[in-house]
Amino acid sequence: MAEPSCKKCQGSGFTIKEIDGITYSVPCSCQDKEKFTALFQSAGIPEIYKNRCTFDNFQIIKDNPSIKEAFEVAKKYSEEYPAFEKGKPNGLLFMGSCGVGKTHLAVAILNEIMFKKKSPAKFVDLNELYREIRASYGNNDFSEYDILVPYVDAELLLIDELGCISSPWAQDTLLYIITQRYNKFLPTLLTTNYPDTSDGKEDSLIERIGTRCRSRLYEMCRTVVMNGDDFRKRKKF
Repeated sequence: MAEPSCKKCQGSGFTIKEIDGITYSVPCSCQDKEKFTALFQSAGIPEIYKNRCTFDNFQIIKDNPSIKEAFEVAKKYSEEYPAFEKGKPNGLLFMGSCGVGKTHLAVAILNEIMFKKKSPAKFVDLNELYREIRASYGNNDFSEYDILVPYVDAELLLIDELGCISSPWAQDTLLYIITQRYNKFLPTLLTTNYPDTSDGKEDSLIERIGTRCRSRLYEMCRTVVMNGDDFRKRKKF
């Protein structure tokens, strides 16, 4: 016979408690643990980020005010969530070159909110989402709409790698997600490597995602620009 998952309640999910001579059946503490585990699993955060991206282990580079400000903005957002000032942006767009810590801070916000406030959140890598949608074509079991619904309706959504693909189809798909969340006033976090103004070497964000999508994001999100060197190149092996 298999061992019960919880010795306290013997796997029943409830324990017996006596108060003023009256016996009550109350939820076992293991139920909170299971809900907490399910909350994190449903978020879809990749393993490489799940336990590594926290505020505690984020490295603030000396003499780099943009990184320090980004950290403070992210921390404040997680502390105040889900309270947002009416008429003000309820999301954040982290913008900067590769390896400055954009995804780290964005995932740290999700981890903090799920851990301390027990609120659900969702992570999506746009590259992976586009691949999943393409793979669904010709499949009668589920549609593109079925794939998008969890991200459209997520209480809090993190979109990673904004602008990774700039085809008309990719822009239309992204615009659908952003527009639906815009209409429902749902908080959204995003990360992108593309700046608002092109330097001639790289496209601007508008060129990658389209004018309409960028316009909505101006209203939905505070843009947090992060400057600095790629931390992956600074690592010592």
